[in-house]
Amino acid sequence: MADTHSVIDSRQSGAVTLRAILLLFTGSLLVLVLVAGFITSYGYFRTYVSEQLAGHAHDGATAVGLSLSNAIDARDPVAASSLIDAVFDSGRYLSVRYLNHDGAEVAGRTMGRSNSSVPDWFRSIANLKLPVAEAEVVRGWSRLGKVQVVSNPGRAYQDLWRITIGLIASTALIGGVGLFLLFLLLKRTLRPLRALELQAQALGQRNFRQRVAVQSTRELNQVTAA
Repeated sequence: MADTHSVIDSRQSGAVTLRAILLLFTGSLLVLVLVAGFITSYGYFRTYVSEQLAGHAHDGATAVGLSLSNAIDARDPVAASSLIDAVFDSGRYLSVRYLNHDGAEVAGRTMGRSNSSVPDWFRSIANLKLPVAEAEVVRGWSRLGKVQVVSNPGRAYQDLWRITIGLIASTALIGGVGLFLLFLLLKRTLRPLRALELQAQALGQRNFRQRVAVQSTRELNQVTAA
């Protein structure tokens, strides 16, 4: 009989506690909610940055196309090249090209992606699209060609990187504080269960002198009184 009680006690001592189960379940749920919020926010900001990048390229193409159509004689390659150089030197574009109606390049400038503080692995994950914005170049009723502009994504990657770091920091802070408060709450709420466990062990050993006074939730108070 004593061996049976010892086997039962060893099994009970090795069982998972209710506090551990609640902490694991609730903590996992909190982490999943925070991760889902992070992914949603990151996707929203990535879409926003991509749209801003496409809008910038479209505005640049429109401005260059209007300048070539009205302010400068687009049939003059030297004048067209001077205008494109002035626009390109701002550093906000990867490529500015002026093509004639046959698709041949009349004037243009291109540059490679410059190094920045944004890690390469983050660039590969973000993978912002670089749309080619186009605008027509006309003189009166004659179509002389088109302008193709690609924006420089360096600033966009920097903004997205800064936003991502902020999201990670806030998510980690909220998650850490939430898990810590959850641990304290469960510890305080379920502390009487340990006293009830000791009381049950004492009753099993026919020790009726030990008494438990529990001030906890209504359910635990009723169990203790019973």
